[in-house]
Amino acid sequence: MPPSPTGRRTVACRLIAGAVVTATAFVPMAALAADRSSEIRTIDGALADGATYRIEVPQHWNGTVALYSHGLRFPGEDNPAETSPSDLSRRTLLDEGVALAGSSYARTGFALPEAIDDQLATLAAFRDQVGTPTRTIAWGESLGGMISLALAEQRPDRIDAALPICGLLAGSVALWNSYLDAAYVMTTLLAPPDGPKLTDIDDPIANIGAAQSMVSAAAKTPAGRARLSLAAAVAQVAGRIDPSVPSPETGNDVGSRTEARIAWLGDAFSLLAFGERGEMEARAGGNPSWNTGVDYTRLLRLSQQTADVRANYRAAGLDVRDDLAGLRRAPRVSADPGAVSFLRSNVTFSGHIDVPVLTMHNVDDGLVPTSHEQAYRALARRAGSSSELRQVFVNRAGHCTMTAAEQLTGFHALTHRLDTGRWPSLTASRLNAEAEALGPDLNTGGGAPVAPAFRWHDPLPFPRRG
Repeated sequence: MPPSPTGRRTVACRLIAGAVVTATAFVPMAALAADRSSEIRTIDGALADGATYRIEVPQHWNGTVALYSHGLRFPGEDNPAETSPSDLSRRTLLDEGVALAGSSYARTGFALPEAIDDQLATLAAFRDQVGTPTRTIAWGESLGGMISLALAEQRPDRIDAALPICGLLAGSVALWNSYLDAAYVMTTLLAPPDGPKLTDIDDPIANIGAAQSMVSAAAKTPAGRARLSLAAAVAQVAGRIDPSVPSPETGNDVGSRTEARIAWLGDAFSLLAFGERGEMEARAGGNPSWNTGVDYTRLLRLSQQTADVRANYRAAGLDVRDDLAGLRRAPRVSADPGAVSFLRSNVTFSGHIDVPVLTMHNVDDGLVPTSHEQAYRALARRAGSSSELRQVFVNRAGHCTMTAAEQLTGFHALTHRLDTGRWPSLTASRLNAEAEALGPDLNTGGGAPVAPAFRWHDPLPFPRRG
């Protein structure tokens, strides 16, 4: 399945794929001048299942290897091995003496089982061809953040620390149930007879097109906008999407927040909830999501978006209570038990970690809300692992829109924890100062200088665990 019905790689699709939509894609002249590629040993290879891998070893290797897990790639997309979230972070770590490694995964899509096996096999290839590292740090973005945390939980004998960035940390079942909730509200309240399918998706491309048409049509009317705002609320879709725009998270700017949420629903959300779900269902052997017994009034309240939703309903001359009552009466979706079992195996987190884990997330992530972080924090607390977990947040809209400086600041905090046995100060002011000290070439976004944006943030509770 290509990223959109037209094959066009939209901004949202690049975000889903785990790419950083900042100027890290534009290498400054200073970085080019400092290129030491002649001093880097690059090893490309293939694994038994057909996945490829890449290993990069600097001339003065310090014994650390950073194992990078890339984000979701849609069927039909290019699927190369990658070793870093951005070229600037790659160059910096190699200059610091860190070796890099990463695999492509044997399949595209929601490839958790393949990814975990292939990343471990890549580490084995590193050991065979380079040597045994003194320590291994797993890091990755989006789906890759989920993979990195799974590696840390499952294989502490191979992984010494992990840096999941904008990860899907509530686990697979909770993730897809949350996507189902917003999609259910939209299709129940808005869908025409030829609207998108919620589950059992046999033509993902057509289903994405139907979903995007549904959102586009609804956005043109006050009633449609009100109902889209309700759908966004139950999945905690953020009210900001442009990384360059200041946050309208407070105050009376309901219109800007609603526009942003509709943009998320019409692009990134539709690609996953109405398209990638088909690939995921094929893997699982059926539909692993359900909403039987779900109280959508409660999910609206948990979202803290009730005031915005009510304002949109008032503007449309409607009462949200009528639609909530309609949702209570509407037929619900049941899951296939075998598919639920598959998804729980790939992956459910326990919260038990024996190695340091530092998570990083955008505050205004409309695709993977920060409540994923709260969900994992609660698991770690129950498992008695809180001392091994730290979480930091970047006050920038988007999914995985960290600068290279912010990525590296998180990485350096983990190496400090490994070096000293103690966590460094992770206050926003300290993190921003350390990111700024990395220099202007690493603090860029959209072709212009960008100030580091770490801030304190307390995530909402995840909408529902099951």
